[in-house]
Amino acid sequence: MACPPDRGGDRHSLRFRGGRRAILRTTPAINRMVGRIVAVLAAVFAGVIVYGVVTRWTFDAPKRWAFGLSRHLRVFCVILPGGEALRHQSHVRSTCRSSGSLRA
Repeated sequence: MACPPDRGGDRHSLRFRGGRRAILRTTPAINRMVGRIVAVLAAVFAGVIVYGVVTRWTFDAPKRWAFGLSRHLRVFCVILPGGEALRHQSHVRSTCRSSGSLRA
């Protein structure tokens, strides 16, 4: 069954308009909160790595949980701040240049 064409003024578009504003208002606050959480996670991440290195080299008894936990924390520290990086346009940018023509 095909969807009816969008009429712009139907009751559904009016109902969701206020929702968009609420989302746009709360998103920066959520990004800031996630940024603070990631800052704490980064400190925990550094502590776990130091603990794992010390136990491995000093006591010759590496802890398996330290390695696994540091891997998981690294993923969270990379993925979670993506919204804040997008808001500040601080993602890594690259430019590819070619000496050849792009025409076929």
